[in-house]
Amino acid sequence: MSPTNEAQATTEERMMRALTTNRSRQTPREPSSEAALVSAAQKGDRAAFDRLTGLFFEPVRRFVKRRVGEDRADDVVQETLLAAWTHMDRYAKRSAFKTWLLSIALNKCRDCHRARQEAILEGEATGEMGREFDRADMRADVRRALSELSCEHRELLTLYYEEEMTLREIAAVLETNLNTVKYRFYRAHEEFAKSLGDLNA
Repeated sequence: MSPTNEAQATTEERMMRALTTNRSRQTPREPSSEAALVSAAQKGDRAAFDRLTGLFFEPVRRFVKRRVGEDRADDVVQETLLAAWTHMDRYAKRSAFKTWLLSIALNKCRDCHRARQEAILEGEATGEMGREFDRADMRADVRRALSELSCEHRELLTLYYEEEMTLREIAAVLETNLNTVKYRFYRAHEEFAKSLGDLNA
């Protein structure tokens, strides 16, 4: 390269660096990564919290819908988001934010079921119960076998197969020791196999 061309290339490089520097100075960066959004939300940045929860809104809604039904899903999701915003300071980052959010959603679903059970006992509600496990793509015998499981085992298998969570993630959501989850997972399969076998006998 001739001295003239080399000087021109050097000048162009300096110009590009200057333009890049000026752009970064003129446009303040918004937090974009999950970790940055979490940090900003924990400092009270509501916009960052909305962006953060927006990343997981659909998975959380599907999770909730399977447990409480379409008619109650939106209310439970809103309760979940409100609880997450109110308690952002309690998120200790020991698990992924999505896992923490799903653990809140699970508790809100349980609250919803308790309220429905109480209403039925008081004679104030009607309708079919247990629809959270009534998936159209499941065969009738599988649905029936699932319904025969204990609530604890049914919940565990649902998290693993429907939500595609790892056992470690399930332990975080259920706030339970991993070894305990592994044992329950094994027992859940045994119980399911027995229930399915009894139905097909």
